[in-house]
This record gives sequence, C-alpha cells and structure tokens, in this order.
Amino acid sequence: YRRPIIGWEEDIKNLTLQDLVDFYNSYYSPKNAILIVVGNIDKQEIRKEVKRIFEVSSKNLTQKEEVIVGLEEFGIGRSEFKTIRKDSKSKAVIVGFRTPSYRVNPKDVVSLEVLSYILVDGRGARLYRDLVVDKKVASSVSGGIMVGKYPFLTYFFAVANPDVNVDKLRDGVVSSIFDILKSPITEEEIKIAKKKIKADKVYDFEKVRGIASSFGWSEVVLGDYRKIDEFMKLVEEITKDDLLNVFNKYFYYDNMVLGILDNS
Repeated sequence: YRRPIIGWEEDIKNLTLQDLVDFYNSYYSPKNAILIVVGNIDKQEIRKEVKRIFEVSSKNLTQKEEVIVGLEEFGIGRSEFKTIRKDSKSKAVIVGFRTPSYRVNPKDVVSLEVLSYILVDGRGARLYRDLVVDKKVASSVSGGIMVGKYPFLTYFFAVANPDVNVDKLRDGVVSSIFDILKSPITEEEIKIAKKKIKADKVYDFEKVRGIASSFGWSEVVLGDYRKIDEFMKLVEEITKDDLLNVFNKYFYYDNMVLGILDNS
C-alpha cells in the first residue's frame, strides 16, 4: 500500500533497454490483448481491419500464463499507514478489508457488492446516516468492493468535517463499520440495493462506450464477456443470510487495512 504507483526511483534508474524490450514483448502482444468493437458495423470489414492492425507475425507470439491469485496470497494481518500532507485541506480515512476475486468466489463478491450499496450508496445508506447525519464526524462517505481479476479490497472512505480531527474520524469510521449491523438488515434495504445495482448496469448500456466497457470488464474481470448476465443473476439471488455471512467472514480487525490522510 505504500509502494509508489510508477515504481521505485532506484529500480527505474537501473532499467536497461533490454528490460524494456522484454517487457514489451511479454505483454504488448495480440495474444495478450482484448479488443471490443461496438456499434453499427460491418463484421467482415472490421475483421479485415483488425487483422491488418494486429497482425501477429510482427509481434511476439508468447502469451503470459494466467495465474489465479487466492486471498491468502494477498497478505495477512492488520496493516495501517498514515500520510501527512501539510498542503492538504482535507483529512480523510480509508478502511479496507481484503476480499476475494470474482473468479475464486463469485457469490461472496456479489454479496459484498449488495452489502456495499446498503452501507455507502447514497444519503440513505447506513454509514452515511451514522457518520454524516448522526455523529457529524464526516462530510462525505463512499466506498464499495473493488471487483477485480485478483483479490483486492472492500473499502469505506470518509472525509472529516473541518472541526473534526482525524483520530476521531478514524475511531468513528471503524466503530461504525463493526456496529452497523447491530440493527438487522431489512428486506426493503436489500430490494433497494439490488434495484440500484441493476439500474447502474442498465445505464452503462445506454451508450456505445458503456457497452464496450461493460463487456470488456466482464471478459477481463469475470473471465468471459457473457458472464455479466451471470453476475446480475447472482445479484437477484443474494439473501440476508449471504450478507451476514460475508460481513462476518471478511470484516474483522486482523483483515483490515487502514489508511489515514492528515495535514498536521
């Protein structure tokens, strides 16, 4: 979590031309690419154009072996880090919990998606009401499960009110997450969450770019472009017991990643 996005300066300085060529040949290959074309098109013309542009004879034919990463390889134990930015006007806290990939455990991932909508989607969401409306320690709350090809996080992000110090915000967010289900989830909350997820997917298909992105996401993340229908079918099947199961399974202290942004 503390690694720089573009890599360590020392590693970049030590890169050779051959390192870059090898990297390019390993990954920038037609056999390692996914192309999605959406719209009112001539399939035969598109096939010819794609073949011309992606002619494999001029590229490395090697395809990287796909590795499915399990949650146990994603690190264990609680992790906490703090960043000080004196020029920042905001103080914020992010609390994440390590959760699996869709390919390894689709039902748990979809259950976490539904649970995330109940907790943080909109002003009627549980964490928003608790932290923003009732406790008044946060000005905004967001989050959700980061559905990816590999295990990642289900996270909750809160920005502090100007008069609230970051320690108070941190304590408020953490306690709110663990106490949030003391009041049982209602069938109405589940119904609303499912309706929102379905609506978001429908909106994605309103424009050509959204259609392409949705099918590309399904192919890369879920493993097949047709599995977007499977994902939505699972959403409809999720029950209250499924939500309680994933909450108890993943939301615990030793599985938590805590990040703090402060300006002092």
